[in-house]
Amino acid sequence: MSDTSGTARLAVYGCGLTASDAWAQSSPGTAPAEFDLIGVTIDWLRDRPPLPPGITTKTYTVYTFPPKVDSTRLQWLPLGLSFLTVAGLGTGVWMMRRK
Repeated sequence: MSDTSGTARLAVYGCGLTASDAWAQSSPGTAPAEFDLIGVTIDWLRDRPPLPPGITTKTYTVYTFPPKVDSTRLQWLPLGLSFLTVAGLGTGVWMMRRK
């Protein structure tokens, strides 16, 4: 069923390669022409005009931990907290079912 306002839209592409990471990384620094097609299609689906020129893309950087970070805590603390959570919930269920 379609919407009475006429805004129901659908776009179908036959190949998912154009939206994959491998395709995007094959040409670093330049966007393939398929990205323009996908971008225009998304604008059409949103029923909005494209973004104005002059908007810059965000630059991403790789985050690294400082050398003083204790990596043992990063590994074992979440594991210990998960174990305590499961044990606490199990004990709570056991106590409730005993009544």
